[in-house]
Amino acid sequence: MMIPETPEKSKGWIRMYRRVLEKGWLANPKLWAFWSWCLLKASHRARTVIVDHQTINLQPGQFLFGRKRAAAELCQSEQSIRTHLAFLKNIERSITIQATNRFSIITVVNWTCYQGEKHAYDHPQDQQLTNKSPTSHHKQEWSNNGKQERGLSPASNDQLAQFEKFYAAYPRHEGKRAALEAFLEVNLSDPERVTAILEHQKVVKKQLKENGQFASEWPMPARWLLEKRWEDEIQRSDSQITDPIQRAMKKMGIVSRLDGGLA
Repeated sequence: MMIPETPEKSKGWIRMYRRVLEKGWLANPKLWAFWSWCLLKASHRARTVIVDHQTINLQPGQFLFGRKRAAAELCQSEQSIRTHLAFLKNIERSITIQATNRFSIITVVNWTCYQGEKHAYDHPQDQQLTNKSPTSHHKQEWSNNGKQERGLSPASNDQLAQFEKFYAAYPRHEGKRAALEAFLEVNLSDPERVTAILEHQKVVKKQLKENGQFASEWPMPARWLLEKRWEDEIQRSDSQITDPIQRAMKKMGIVSRLDGGLA
């Protein structure tokens, strides 16, 4: 089966953000090449393609994927491509994959936020507050300017206070401006619950690391919010579960979610 070429591949450009340096992907040239390839392959707008007499509707950030073709274009082995896919999908959660018996559709997560014409990251780096105006006034102006540019309602003082509480609890204090805009964009119905789940995640990850187990690094706060990472399930070992009921549930294959529900 031949996957059609992307008609936009020789046109336009993509955004590349400096914060990707923090991930350390550049130290793995093959992974970096694959991720850049995904961004370049992704459709910039909704479009329709035909594969074997089947009509496929692609949304912005999606593209048809074939492992053999990717390996050939990137001069990498198919096993390397499998490894990259697993890492970006399961660990970084930067892509999702919709597989069929004929082909797969890869979606770049939050494509419109990073690559859209208007998004939360078009602003310059966080600026230091000056002493010429009150801090609360500066925060209100800072937030509302960004929201008005994107056609959203101005932030209330209550929203700003809730964000400050979240940001103080988040273990990574970077990209505050983007984090604030993401916080306002997701429009949390219960921010206190989300902050409480965040605190629980911090405890679980700390325990995992203390026990020598794998715990993923904290992403930028804006990304954590946009990807709704408070819904993540962090698996704990039996030695970390002290409640006998939860221990029995784990043995039965029943996962206890971070928010107290069942998965």
